[in-house]
Amino acid sequence: MKLPMFILGFVMLAVPAIADDATVQTVAARKTCAEIAAEIATLSAIENPTDENTAELKKLQTMQRSNCVAKSAGRRTVMRGTPVPTQKPGDAATIKSDALSEYLANKKSNCEKLNNAIASANVDADTLASMRGVYDADCVEKPLPDAEPVAPEMSAEEWAKFVDANLAAGLCADGTKPNRFGCCTDEVFKDLGAEGFACCPKSGGVNGICFPPIK
Repeated sequence: MKLPMFILGFVMLAVPAIADDATVQTVAARKTCAEIAAEIATLSAIENPTDENTAELKKLQTMQRSNCVAKSAGRRTVMRGTPVPTQKPGDAATIKSDALSEYLANKKSNCEKLNNAIASANVDADTLASMRGVYDADCVEKPLPDAEPVAPEMSAEEWAKFVDANLAAGLCADGTKPNRFGCCTDEVFKDLGAEGFACCPKSGGVNGICFPPIK
């Protein structure tokens, strides 16, 4: 009696694992945003769509949201080397309290006194060098480094063109290079048996769709 019960228990444990691996994954060509938009428009224009049309439309819309609509962080570009106006720490606009005003006034007064003492040269060489060091550190205004401003976000159309240009150049949609297997950072290289090797999204993909490696 124990052996049949053991076999039955093993089968019951194995069935869920088999079910998890039974997800059908197929390989489809990587579509550009322009191609996806065109196919969505075509399917949306069908007056009496079949279940297959509806499923394909849903899949394309999911692909469009995933590939052609980037998050804010991914749609920003940095304009390097372009100086921007920066506000100096001593500007009146930065003075927010009486305490800060008093501090800046005292600092200015102390710097003037120290500068006068240096100019009088009534001290020995070592003391004079120390005074100049303090004056240079505390009183000489240093130029602020140029900031690297962040450009405005790309529009949806600009981002779609950006994605399509990257795919045409043999890059991933975000402009990064594929790995040695031809897959992007959010994809894993898998053996799909009869379908061959493909790059499948780590998240499970869009309705089980994987893509050919980028060559």
